[in-house]
Amino acid sequence: MNMTTALALIASGMLLFWSTLIGTRLARPPRWTGDTMVMCFIAPAVIFLCVSGMGILVYLLVTGAWRSMGASDYTSAGAVLAAAAIAGLLLARWSRRAPRAVAAEVIPLQRPETPEPPRPAPQLSRPRKAA
Repeated sequence: MNMTTALALIASGMLLFWSTLIGTRLARPPRWTGDTMVMCFIAPAVIFLCVSGMGILVYLLVTGAWRSMGASDYTSAGAVLAAAAIAGLLLARWSRRAPRAVAAEVIPLQRPETPEPPRPAPQLSRPRKAA
């Protein structure tokens, strides 16, 4: 069960990252891909999901708990991976069909012909004695 949970966490983190990456590049980005949502919710969620899933998997490998897994555990882990693969295919299809935003134009700025005059060094006054 722990392996299934770990795989589900990793797959959901990867799918959330991929969908956000696609959503921000669209001609009309969805509301959930605004700067504040990505900064305050989506990025921490992706990091949390991936790190916690990897942590569970590393724990299972280090403690050797994966040796006591049965057929039902492998079946449920396979079902999670199959669901993630299907969701990834649907996400890739959405990515191909959605209209992309126009690439931003780079406007070259001309450098000034004459450099700015050097600034004079600050004048330091004599140190005063404390009263």
